[in-house]
Amino acid sequence: MARGRAEWKQALDIKPGLGKIFGGLEARAPALTRAIRYYSLTETLPPGQSFEHTGRPMRLDQPAYAPAFKALMVNNVESYNPGMAADAIMLDTAILENVRLVGHTLFPIRSETGRIVSDNDDSIPWGITYPSLSFKPPVPVAGLVTAIPRIKNYYHLMVDYVMPVMAALLRHPDRLSGPVTFVVNHDYPMLDVLIGTLREQGIDARLMKVGDGDTVMAARYLWAKSKARHTEHAYAFRDELRLLSEAIARKTAHIKVPDKVFIPRSKTRLRNLLNQSELQAALAARGFAAWELEWSLPLEQIALFQRAGQIVSVHGAGLTNLMWGEGGAIVEIFPNDARKTTYLHMASQNGWAYDYVLGSDEAERQNFSVTVDEVLAKIG
Repeated sequence: MARGRAEWKQALDIKPGLGKIFGGLEARAPALTRAIRYYSLTETLPPGQSFEHTGRPMRLDQPAYAPAFKALMVNNVESYNPGMAADAIMLDTAILENVRLVGHTLFPIRSETGRIVSDNDDSIPWGITYPSLSFKPPVPVAGLVTAIPRIKNYYHLMVDYVMPVMAALLRHPDRLSGPVTFVVNHDYPMLDVLIGTLREQGIDARLMKVGDGDTVMAARYLWAKSKARHTEHAYAFRDELRLLSEAIARKTAHIKVPDKVFIPRSKTRLRNLLNQSELQAALAARGFAAWELEWSLPLEQIALFQRAGQIVSVHGAGLTNLMWGEGGAIVEIFPNDARKTTYLHMASQNGWAYDYVLGSDEAERQNFSVTVDEVLAKIG
């Protein structure tokens, strides 16, 4: 449930009830729910299915990051994967056989069990999954297939779905040879850029866009995930991105980037900085240029984080682009009572200098303010 959401809205939300009704129906009458293409129950990988299960080290205990990590664990609002060690990010890669993808959700469904392959045995909430009746016949796709569900959050798009698959293809070019088709039901300009870059590396990557009523049958489905104790510490792909760095740099060489950048928060209903105009003016006086991030301009996002020397930003998914750069400096601004370590972790993985500023507690819609002088003190 979103923080700051009005209690009356929570009380009137019918989604949990619908999920409970249809989930119960799925458990008791799976043939009926499959007929209307409703899938919510999940299961973990079958035993022995993963051909890669390896760990990569966390770096938050390093002197450059440990003090910030300790401070940001106070009033921390992250969730956790119970039972996982805190010192590693685990990478799992598998090839699943006979997977069904329904176009309106695109979660991998094992034909044998009718369940969605996931990190755990649970269920997916209503609204993320829902029924969608269709009489179109399934379309078989040859070669390896992977799917990107409709994701509104840029961080989860890149770290939970796109990068684990791309990294696996780069780590295992022989085992995962042949065509690999990325199935989507939404336009992702960044994915277009990355598929083109994979092709330049000799990987036969393809894009297939489907509609809500389509069904894809994959004889071989590429399942790749990364997972850590903190659910938002799954980024672990610096080594693979270095393999693409020259090709990506060529694509962005024509884009001019300021050395000092402030990323304003706009076009969002949540976590707006109430005195953003005041902060933006003060930073402009220190030589910072405002730069708004756009999903539709992926190369500009990449170029900015490749070459900017210093970035100031409120916590938000745009900081996922820290993956494209190394060695710059980032100052991240938080509400005092809602701290996260998502981008501290990414900064530590890619060698960014990291600092933070705490503002006021959250008000309605997670909005807050910050003391401008405290931000200025952090940029030197």
